[in-house]
Amino acid sequence: MGRREATLDFVQKCRAAASAEDIARFLFAEMEACGIRYVACASHVDPLKPPTGAVAIVNYPHPWLVWFSDKKYANRDPIFFGAHNALLPFWWEEFVVNTIWRVTSAGF
Repeated sequence: MGRREATLDFVQKCRAAASAEDIARFLFAEMEACGIRYVACASHVDPLKPPTGAVAIVNYPHPWLVWFSDKKYANRDPIFFGAHNALLPFWWEEFVVNTIWRVTSAGF
């Protein structure tokens, strides 16, 4: 199945889903098929303390989530800020390289 067909299949599964848990299960299965083990599709909030209405579809190991929450990384995670300001998806590696280049160029 090509990318377009796989995307349309995923969208159809999500539209037919009976619950948010079903959508999470579909997302995790699709990402696992792509070789991606851990997924966070979430609002830019603490994943263990999301406010009402926030999206938090996350399958990271619980000890990692506790560490992330305890350190209050949701308040300073550069990926959160990058995603908040990005118009399009980005690769982690590109984000890191671009961030290092901007910081270095600015003389920090």
